Amino acid sequence: MPRSDAIVMPDVLRVQLPLGPGEWIHVIARLAGSQRRPVGLELLPTSAPGLQETNLALDLTGMSFAEALPLLIQYDPRYVYREVDSVLEIQPARSVNNREDFLNIPVHQFILTNATIAEALTAVHQHLDPLYVEPKRTMHGLQQLETRMPARAREIRRGITKPISVNLTDTTVRRVLDHIARKHGEVWWRVECRSTVGDYRDSTIKFVGYDNWSVGASSRPAPPKKQALHLQ
Repeated sequence: MPRSDAIVMPDVLRVQLPLGPGEWIHVIARLAGSQRRPVGLELLPTSAPGLQETNLALDLTGMSFAEALPLLIQYDPRYVYREVDSVLEIQPARSVNNREDFLNIPVHQFILTNATIAEALTAVHQHLDPLYVEPKRTMHGLQQLETRMPARAREIRRGITKPISVNLTDTTVRRVLDHIARKHGEVWWRVECRSTVGDYRDSTIKFVGYDNWSVGASSRPAPPKKQALHLQ
């Protein structure tokens, strides 16, 4: 059976239309996780003009991926989708070929050698912002999980430490994320911008494991404006 025709939703999945950003994340997580395939999701900001409220509900239970996604796009034409090198890209229609969208920024060369998914994420941020510093991450939550659910903890640790090597030239940031997800083999990615589609300055990039773990990081905050020194 072709991948796109595999049954991907054995559990009940009903959604209220139109989908908000949170609902899109939930549905795509279910789709990607069920079919174990890489997906890239660029979300509209929460503040973006939405669709008119409806009383419609969509039952996606038991649908194939090929059936579910076109139906979702049909009810939310603000988004488009396409498949590129086996990665399914979902993005706002207005971001297609938009040079202001940071995901469309050209990348002359991008190289990773045996990098973890967190290191890969940092490398993407540093390509966009050379002054970006990797945020401090702790394993405290994972260590706690190891005492309660050791098998689950081992699964997550394997995902976050799995080495990735890529060597890309003449591509874009979007394709870099696609390639990282495809090479890792167990994650999909999503990008959220708080106010403006494609504005790196207020963005968060996240890789999400098919088994519901994630590694994400936001762009470096803009430096505060200098304040005048008032002496009394």
